[in-house]
Amino acid sequence: MSSDSSTRNESMANSEHNWSAFRLDAANTGHNRHSAGPTGAAAIAWRRDIPQGVASSPAVVDGVLYIGGYDFAVHALDAGTGEEIWSFDTDDVVHSTPAVADGVVYIGCHDDTLYAIDADSGKEVWSFDTGDQVVSCPTVVDGTVYAGCFDHTFYALDATTGDLEWSFDVGEPVFSSPAVVDGSVYFGGYDGALHALDAASGSEVWSYATDDVVRSSPAVADGCVYVGSFDNRLYAVDAETGTRRWAVETGDRVQSSPAVADGVVFAGSWDGTVYAVDADGGDVRWKYDTGSIVVSSPTASSTSAITPRRSTRSAPRPARNGGRWTSRTTSTPNRQSSMERSTSATGRGPCSRWRRRPSRDTSRGNSKKLSSTSQ
Repeated sequence: MSSDSSTRNESMANSEHNWSAFRLDAANTGHNRHSAGPTGAAAIAWRRDIPQGVASSPAVVDGVLYIGGYDFAVHALDAGTGEEIWSFDTDDVVHSTPAVADGVVYIGCHDDTLYAIDADSGKEVWSFDTGDQVVSCPTVVDGTVYAGCFDHTFYALDATTGDLEWSFDVGEPVFSSPAVVDGSVYFGGYDGALHALDAASGSEVWSYATDDVVRSSPAVADGCVYVGSFDNRLYAVDAETGTRRWAVETGDRVQSSPAVADGVVFAGSWDGTVYAVDADGGDVRWKYDTGSIVVSSPTASSTSAITPRRSTRSAPRPARNGGRWTSRTTSTPNRQSSMERSTSATGRGPCSRWRRRPSRDTSRGNSKKLSSTSQ
């Protein structure tokens, strides 16, 4: 990736009010250096009911929030009021987080499709059919859309037309979302490996094997790739050679995708702890016990590291004091309105798969445009 395009992509994402992709930028750093973050207690500005719940993380660009849901739809909401601008129907749950670039929303879906949607109108620009669900969140760099798929394939598509540029056979499902830096694509797989591919050709540059599934999305900073694994470790791997620089052992699997800011790597673990690790040496600077498993990914501002935690109604744990503030979310039982979930065990740990129910009686890709006053 050229320095000019790198600067252009960063300026698009890294503004105080824009968050255009899953981990903010193409490097997946999760670090917004232009924002100081919350300085006091968090307060709810608005609520929006998404039928059956929200599956993805939001992207926010130019005052519009884009998000996928369990209601088989992608929604565009006014970021200031929560009012719906448009919704785009799919044939299954939308778990992938959208990436917004050049007026187009790119997002994967459990209906085995990757969509490009006009950000203003909510109309389909193109769709690309894969062989299985797309949970991986797309990354858009220099006119190419990169995303992994549960059909064991990693794809590179033309951002304008949706045509296939190249594909790479991973051999196992890909949940991880790619980082694209300096002409290389980095992502993890259910094969337990961190992969580095040439962004232009799709040829493999190197792979680094961990001891379990890699669902974490890698972050790249200062020539190093940081990623978690279900083998309970957070890794630092040289971006050029694929050799390990260090590994930090946690008390459980690391599904959380790291954030990297000012020489510190932040990541959560299923052991309920958020870790702050020195990016160079791998020394743990501090740990914070959240009181519940951490599967979400931290966000770093110029002053704060923020990590939501997971709590469940069946096994609640009390909130812990000591942090600046904590955002709590409560998971609810699957109401089977979207999918039926099946869980199987593999030699590398649990592997959650989904079985799609028959599609609703609606045309895929139907977009509903709402007026600014609609609710």
